[in-house]
Amino acid sequence: MKIFIGGSRKLKNFGKLDDKFISLFYNDYICPEYKFIVGDANGADKVFQKILNDKSIKDVTVYFSKKHGKRNKLNNKWKEISVKSHRIMPTDFDERHVKDYQMVIDANMGIMYWNPHYINRFDKDSISKGSILNIYNLLISNKKCILFDENTKNTIEMNKLNDLLDYLKKFYPNDFNKLNKIFHKECENFSEYKHSLKNDLNDSAQLSLFF
Repeated sequence: MKIFIGGSRKLKNFGKLDDKFISLFYNDYICPEYKFIVGDANGADKVFQKILNDKSIKDVTVYFSKKHGKRNKLNNKWKEISVKSHRIMPTDFDERHVKDYQMVIDANMGIMYWNPHYINRFDKDSISKGSILNIYNLLISNKKCILFDENTKNTIEMNKLNDLLDYLKKFYPNDFNKLNKIFHKECENFSEYKHSLKNDLNDSAQLSLFF
């Protein structure tokens, strides 16, 4: 079982994960049957890496943007995968987010640690979208995800898209319409990436005919 673990870059508790969540993670998921894939960002990714390294977990793969290079990889013995954008002129967000698409594809399930709101660089309240988009993509791929909400302290197992939508409607009604619009666009973006992978496979197959 391969688990995509990730979460928000901005965390409330001085860059630490909630004790309740850590206890759950240790008890339920630190065992030989699980393999972990994780990003290289600061915040939750880096904290997850530290937890896995402290527990001497060996079966870990770190994903990073080929353009930006590795930001964090706490154990040099872990495997690594670089992912490049499928777009001709990608934005910085495209380059960073595309590795999340690949982790969704490669994983069997996900665990996301979400801090819903943070203060952005313009000193304004902003909703954290990356972790929620990962949950969305896992669910539309028929892969379950465990959500830990740093704000409500809720731990929710989500198995279908309506689980996510119902949760957001209940606890974040003021953000729901904005997120729902983002989901529609995200569905197109994720489909575009998956389609690009199929094209790459087809091109490789065609090329192999000449050798």
